[in-house]
Amino acid sequence: MCRPSTRAEFYVNPNGKQKGTGTKEDPFDIVTALSGRKSVQPGDTVSADPRSGKFTIESRLKGTPEKPIIVRQMLGERATVDGALTLAGSDTWYWGIEVRGTRDTPRAEGNDCVTVVGPRTKMINLIIHRGSMGSGFWSPAIDAEQYGNLFFD
Repeated sequence: MCRPSTRAEFYVNPNGKQKGTGTKEDPFDIVTALSGRKSVQPGDTVSADPRSGKFTIESRLKGTPEKPIIVRQMLGERATVDGALTLAGSDTWYWGIEVRGTRDTPRAEGNDCVTVVGPRTKMINLIIHRGSMGSGFWSPAIDAEQYGNLFFD
């Protein structure tokens, strides 16, 4: 699987700001970056900081079939979402991120780990664990794919 070329790279971390610029020095917070309301456009890459984010996140990023958006961990790092991830945009590839559900914790939300409803969404080499369900692909997720993911616990 080859990685498409990207237009711009944005950075996110749990301490980023809603009004950040998306640079390494002034990152977005992950919830805002994935909401689809920021500067992320088809063909861009969103690189996640290796620190854990404790969130229930809904991604509404919309790439195009020719220019998907790539959401990945920073190269050589391990980014973790501690909670649940709903992939509701389209033409976005999620690559190498860990999603750790909240089963067996006091937090009630987030036990489903990953829910996919976005068309042409790709989950590539994700680590998904500690949820009541690893991932669910629902009818709006036309032509969505999983490749090389690790599910356990």
